[in-house]
Amino acid sequence: MKVGRGLFLIVLILGAAGPLYLLLKVSVSPSAEVMTPHPVLLPHAVTWRFWERVLASGQITALLWKSLGVASGGALLALAFAGPAAYSLAHTHLDHSAPGAPRPGGVRTPRLAVILGRIYAGHLSHPGSQDHAAASLLLSLSGKLV
Repeated sequence: MKVGRGLFLIVLILGAAGPLYLLLKVSVSPSAEVMTPHPVLLPHAVTWRFWERVLASGQITALLWKSLGVASGGALLALAFAGPAAYSLAHTHLDHSAPGAPRPGGVRTPRLAVILGRIYAGHLSHPGSQDHAAASLLLSLSGKLV
């Protein structure tokens, strides 16, 4: 059991670090080494020419601040939707009693998840995309809880 978990962790780390390594390798490799039909994984020669040009241009700080703003805004927007939805779903009482029977007091909380799901499916995701389909499916399932 522990061997499988360790192997999974190694594969997960390599899968996450692989693209970052390739970005770093391409940024320090000469152009002739990158633009070949069969590029190698380890650079034969290292050049800092591309980094020197980027740092000399003086535009990197503005781009980094812009990227930080976009990433922070996306994270805050995700928290604004996920937090209340998770709270309402966590407080959902699944009641399998007969229709019309009195329900426990916490049955109104899933409505927040349905409202947020409708906002996401209708306005924030693009029709035809996988996240739109997933949001629509979850919305239809959560609508049956209310």
